[in-house]
Amino acid sequence: MKRIDCLLFCIIATGFNVKAALAADVAACFSAQDMGGCNRQALSHVDFKSVVLQFVDPADTQLGEGLARLFWREILDSISDLKGAGVILAYDREQQIKTLLGEQNVQVFLHNNYHDAALKIAQFQQTQMAIWGAVLNDGDGIYVQNYLTLNEPKDHSWTTMQVGFPSGQQLSVPFMRKQFNLPEVVGTRAELFARRFYTRCALSEGCPKGIALRVEPDNNSAIAYYVADGAALQVIDMQQQWLLVENPQGSNAWINIYYLEVYPNEVSFNKVTQVNLRTKPNQRKIASVDLDGDFAVSDVLKSGDYPWYQIKVDGQQGWVRSDIASNRAYIFPAVHLIAGLYRYNAQQYASAINEFTEYLKAVPEEDNVTRASVFKLLAASELAGNQANTSGFSRAKDYLKLAATYTPYDASVYSQEALLTMAKRNEFATALDLIDKAYQLNANDPALTAIIKFLSSLERDNQLSDVVPNEHIVQTRKKLKVWRL
Repeated sequence: MKRIDCLLFCIIATGFNVKAALAADVAACFSAQDMGGCNRQALSHVDFKSVVLQFVDPADTQLGEGLARLFWREILDSISDLKGAGVILAYDREQQIKTLLGEQNVQVFLHNNYHDAALKIAQFQQTQMAIWGAVLNDGDGIYVQNYLTLNEPKDHSWTTMQVGFPSGQQLSVPFMRKQFNLPEVVGTRAELFARRFYTRCALSEGCPKGIALRVEPDNNSAIAYYVADGAALQVIDMQQQWLLVENPQGSNAWINIYYLEVYPNEVSFNKVTQVNLRTKPNQRKIASVDLDGDFAVSDVLKSGDYPWYQIKVDGQQGWVRSDIASNRAYIFPAVHLIAGLYRYNAQQYASAINEFTEYLKAVPEEDNVTRASVFKLLAASELAGNQANTSGFSRAKDYLKLAATYTPYDASVYSQEALLTMAKRNEFATALDLIDKAYQLNANDPALTAIIKFLSSLERDNQLSDVVPNEHIVQTRKKLKVWRL
């Protein structure tokens, strides 16, 4: 088997409206002896990061690399305001993934060989997340299977749910799944790329002539024409890192994604009042409007530090700044879930709740297990962001009850609800019932194990009354004899 070199193009989000620092690195990540083992690290100075692997492309659609690049760029857009957050793109420079796939069943290869490789790359690169998948034919169109695997971090705090008790005791339990089946992206090639992209000059020496579009998808191909920095382009197809741009006045031409930014077809606003709707970016005001809900984006232009969106409000079409939008519609809806995880780690709990909520709205037919997992993430975000607020506890419990409706036989849901209920001493009897239910479903559930060990240690140290109300101590002791680990 030939060696596969994994070229890692790395972007670090260094702060809102600060141009991201672009770094390129090369590492051998696939070989006959060590599939998924990279020889160099990328973004070693970044604390929280993910890696997007090139998608397996068994039908040779030429989209395996390209769609992974778009996923990578959309994740980057979603975390552009977070310091210390990064995203790595790992792609197959020598196009050897198909050779490794050979005649194997693609699903077997994907869930065994490729998943193992994704986890190994994540561990070596010390990323908290790995995104991987495959591009498959679907009649006249294509569909993208994509998955998220969490790498076991050195610091487990971002994967745990914690409550405090009036006595000062603290208890943390693991709550996060290690793998998510992400929603499939389905459509024709034209539908996948039916959005505006805008150009950016990415050369240190600048782009005095503008940005070149080429006749063929190759850096050595003849230049078809130039466009200005910040120009909006209509993309109709993609081949590896090259996007095909529609030109109504002439022949279509190709541009490297390196010179493009990705922007949405739809944006949402959350009760933003007295917004200036303008004739053009930074130009004359048409009206002062209130924005709430979803709006189609008909065009995008960059002016100053911000992109601007052209939308229609109450029959009037005009331009508004992008930074006031609360949500953007991505090609890959899973970007919202991933962005929520970044923000949960950054302790931006309100923003995490918004991203998780947008994810659920974007994929109403998501599979039950993933949907339940997102409700658990919402519960953890509410709890972490509103520890001192009774309403935060109440909303967290409501989310866990919703999770239980989707996965009624998942012990972890009841373990986590028991944790929240334990913190309310007047509901301790309910907490014991929830622990019982979780124990019957799966006595080895990690969250349940953490709770039982916690109560057992308190009993051993004669401190059970620190957490358990006096009227429930005898019952708790009896239960602990049953809940053997």
